[in-house]
Amino acid sequence: MRKRTSNIWDAWGGINGIQFTLPLVLDEGTRRRLPLPQLARLLSESPARLAGIGHRKGAIREGLDADLVLVDAAAPWTLTQGQLKSLHPWSPFLGRPFQHRVKRVYRRGQPIFADGQTVAGAGGEWLRPAGRPHGQGEQEDLPVTVR
Repeated sequence: MRKRTSNIWDAWGGINGIQFTLPLVLDEGTRRRLPLPQLARLLSESPARLAGIGHRKGAIREGLDADLVLVDAAAPWTLTQGQLKSLHPWSPFLGRPFQHRVKRVYRRGQPIFADGQTVAGAGGEWLRPAGRPHGQGEQEDLPVTVR
């Protein structure tokens, strides 16, 4: 399908995946006996550092944004098509059983997802990588809203 909009939030995405990254990595990581701190680094700290936003994101530490995910490690579920949040109607994970279930998500300390439901509207801010001056490479008119 071709892009039919200039709004990045309305544009067609690729295959479903980001929605299931956390439960999938936690399931596979624990099955392979990877320690939870290592999984946290893989999913939070390292991506924040690589994106240049480790000064705001990626760890639980005073002065950083309180972005947190609470996961039930013993809440078996199976992915159904009705659970897909993407525009794409299919996922390679349909019918796959998971052990870990995301229960709550907090953005800057405020709840945005609870027990399968989005509980807050869009919001967010444009984060610049540390040490990058304003106006260096990004589009000034890029939408600031994060969903």
